[in-house]
Amino acid sequence: MRNIIYFLYILWNIGNAQSEQYPLPEIIISDNRISVPLSQTDRSVVIITQKDIQKSPVNSIEELLAHQAGIDVRHRGINGVQADVSLRGGSFEQVLILVNGTRMSDVQTGHHSMNIPVNLNSVERIEIIKGPSARRFGQNAFTGVINIITRLNSDSSLNLGMTSGEYGSFGVNTNIQSGGSNFKQSIQSNYFQTDGYRHNTDSKKTDFWYQNELRIGKHSLSLQAGFLEKKFGANGFYATPAATEQYEEIQSSLVNLQANLSFDQLEIKPGIYWRRHEDMYVFVRRDPSIYRNMHIGNTLGGALNATYKSRVGVTGIGMELREEYLSSNNLGDWSRNSLSVFLEHRFELFGQRLSITPGAMLADYNDFGSFFYPGIDIGYSINSFNRIYANSGKTYRTPTYTDLYYEDPANKGNPYLKPEEALSYEIGYKFTRKNISFDLNFFRRENKNLIDWIKQNEEDKWKPVNVAEVKTNGLEVFADYRFFNSFLNHLSFGYTYLDNEFKDTEGLISRYVLDNLKHQFTAKLNHNLIKNISLEWAYRYNYRVSLDDYHLLDAKLKWSNNRWDVFLQSNNLLNTNYTETNLIPMPGRWFSGGINCTIL
Repeated sequence: MRNIIYFLYILWNIGNAQSEQYPLPEIIISDNRISVPLSQTDRSVVIITQKDIQKSPVNSIEELLAHQAGIDVRHRGINGVQADVSLRGGSFEQVLILVNGTRMSDVQTGHHSMNIPVNLNSVERIEIIKGPSARRFGQNAFTGVINIITRLNSDSSLNLGMTSGEYGSFGVNTNIQSGGSNFKQSIQSNYFQTDGYRHNTDSKKTDFWYQNELRIGKHSLSLQAGFLEKKFGANGFYATPAATEQYEEIQSSLVNLQANLSFDQLEIKPGIYWRRHEDMYVFVRRDPSIYRNMHIGNTLGGALNATYKSRVGVTGIGMELREEYLSSNNLGDWSRNSLSVFLEHRFELFGQRLSITPGAMLADYNDFGSFFYPGIDIGYSINSFNRIYANSGKTYRTPTYTDLYYEDPANKGNPYLKPEEALSYEIGYKFTRKNISFDLNFFRRENKNLIDWIKQNEEDKWKPVNVAEVKTNGLEVFADYRFFNSFLNHLSFGYTYLDNEFKDTEGLISRYVLDNLKHQFTAKLNHNLIKNISLEWAYRYNYRVSLDDYHLLDAKLKWSNNRWDVFLQSNNLLNTNYTETNLIPMPGRWFSGGINCTIL
């Protein structure tokens, strides 16, 4: 503890000594709620920029997130064919995925949360907001929110790319940007295929994304539409590792219409959206008649958010109405409607050095009743670069229809499940400057009625139950430094420690809740070799409670100029044998490469 205090003292004095040389960046969190500069947020927030994405040795959004401290991504294959994302020791059902502020949660199962029609090349940046967020975003924002913001440039351009690698992998992508002073649009398409790194892990992935924005004075109107299709062999992905012939096809569609009405002190953001998701699963690929599931889900939603600035701070208010439908030969035909309303106010006192943001959400479901979830954020700026913060909030999640009604030879749902609830606390310190950032935080989450699939004996079926009580304690440290010299460009590292206190779980075999990370360490280094050639190293160490720990090292060598990018990439350079979920062996060392060209 003495060393940590000494380090914080050094950061404070660095900020005071160099305040004129390095002004603060103006990065605004864009989650359709109260807009706050990154340095003034009273939460633990990580921003992944487009430049970070271009340098990273990854092929998908899922792989990019796996390199971030505090995020646990459990892959079932390469290139994001199927992956579950969680934050701070929670489950994949407890993190809310947004695309440009619109929720991607799926009423069938959280396994589909990352089935979004947006490719890595279309991403402008990703905002990761950690901690309880139900008072602003509603359910699924149990442990945090990941907001994926797509690229829409004012300049016109045409970008073409191609990748190729081991395991018969091949991909092509296009990105067209058309810009003007009042109207701009973007069209992106991507195709990827691979023969797979072991039996029945081949896959094909196609996605399309369109977005535009029309500006009328200070107001704007935006249309977004996307389509995703995946077809993949699912060797051991579900059921048991012995189920080697599984196969799945997925289609996901999204249409979203948003407006931004800006007045002197008032900003109003209405929006409507439709999301469709189709999932077809067969137990034996060559003979679908043995066992086949077909699920089709549709979600219709409308949201209205507003912020008002006054002498006493900023007020945020909003509401969302959602209608969710599911038609399934296994789960049955169901519908769920919900209405949520939130209100918050950010008080800024003592020359804006102290901020206090209380708020609450009221949500009503036709099948689970009403919920009231309050929360509060508090922050104090010691000076321009040093800030301490604390927050607390209640969160919740209603069961999915898979939790409630799914049944097959190895699993049986539970229609008597209760919603998950938690009360979370966090205290932290952050140091922010143009080229350096540091965040240290401690958090505690007191979970009640957590949903986990368990069994008492190996021969039993998996069944979801409400685990009586789980308390999660955690520590996170994150540091990021941008260099100003000709060799070193960027260095970052992060460490996460998690400790769960369980009650009434002795003797149970857990599929999710009892299989969390204990220690996680991530590090990235980017440096130049010669002119126009850079090398990025990305290291990860994961230690899980019930699986072997492992070290992973990825690297990307890149040559670039104004029009061309050529790269060579290696994943799992250490050739580590490891699994992330369901005892699925992940690929050893493998190589890929690609080329991108900007024509206009």
